[in-house]
Amino acid sequence: MVNLTKGGNAPLGSTTLQVSVAWKDRNPNAEELDVSCFLLTDAKKVRSDDDMIFYGQRQSNDGAVRVRDMAISDGSGRKTSFNVDLSKLGSDVTSIAIVGTTAAGPVTALETLQITAAPETGEAIVFDIATGEATEAALILGELYLRNGQWKFRAVAQGFNGGLAPLATNYGVTIDEPAAPPPTPPSLAPAPTPAPTVNLTKVTLTKEKPSVSLAKKADGFGQIEINLNWTQTGGKKKGIFGLKGKAIDLDLGCFFELSGGQVGAVQALGNTFGNYEQPPFIELAGDDRTGSSTNGEWMRINGGQWQNLRRVLIYAFIYEGVPNWASADGVITIYMPDGAPIEVPLNETSNLGMCAVAEIINDNGGIKFNREVKYFQAHPQMSEHYRYPLQWRAGRK
Repeated sequence: MVNLTKGGNAPLGSTTLQVSVAWKDRNPNAEELDVSCFLLTDAKKVRSDDDMIFYGQRQSNDGAVRVRDMAISDGSGRKTSFNVDLSKLGSDVTSIAIVGTTAAGPVTALETLQITAAPETGEAIVFDIATGEATEAALILGELYLRNGQWKFRAVAQGFNGGLAPLATNYGVTIDEPAAPPPTPPSLAPAPTPAPTVNLTKVTLTKEKPSVSLAKKADGFGQIEINLNWTQTGGKKKGIFGLKGKAIDLDLGCFFELSGGQVGAVQALGNTFGNYEQPPFIELAGDDRTGSSTNGEWMRINGGQWQNLRRVLIYAFIYEGVPNWASADGVITIYMPDGAPIEVPLNETSNLGMCAVAEIINDNGGIKFNREVKYFQAHPQMSEHYRYPLQWRAGRK
């Protein structure tokens, strides 16, 4: 392992690597650190808004950088990491900046902060960042850069005033911000189409703010992606009653009702994985049967067929392990094309096996997201509560 100090650099052993940022907050209830990557040219600017990889845009167009974990608990703090394949970058990209920003307050709120570049071959490069004197809400943590045909990592730790939006703007990203309506034009000539922008807003549904709605779109909503992620621990740690705990395995699923009244379920249990192109227009992307996948589980809804869906109830259930939901530290995130991610944390304590997380309702062609976070013993009790007339029998995956 290579340990760097501020300003130091080291060559990477391969062009395939994982970049991780780990931190521990002095206040456990504080806002998380948002970690982003920017693909930059020699001018230290992005080529387009697609070159910003963050919680709302989790992969670059060329697949060179993609989010692996997003603010997951690692036992002592939290961690965000990216899979990077430098060989996939265009020839005009000569560096990748890795930055961290806080939503409120300076970076001094962090007790520890570390960035690691771990190549597929060769030694990992580690940089421990001193946060005690950082007065800014944003830090350029480190940089992957190309020099004389060799990719290297540089320890930066450079503060930046303002937070994520001004930092992204500095790199040439166009940020979507609310603006006053323009004055009425003197003629009937159509207004020019605005350039696409990046939305940095992240919506968290809570007890206080349990709903959010999207207006009807003439061309549909595109692909709606739903992710379930959780703290994946177990195996060595003893569980309740002193028994050896198993790795956590949460499963993602949904009940659905089509516009014609037909109801059903999509889940790995019973191998009812659904279909994206045909009814029910919902598909489970896969099932992590070991609890070891750091990407969690994914489901997608065909928003182009939204008129054929009446409602969808997203749920999670404990397949094995985890004595209660609070210890799983789970979160469901709903990703909408060109929209802000919608998060629903599963941070309440319950020893019941199922959690109804969120209901997605067709509201006259629009979409309404309702936070539920209600716990049930099993499928029959939950389907009865939400009026899904389904017959249940024992199943396995």
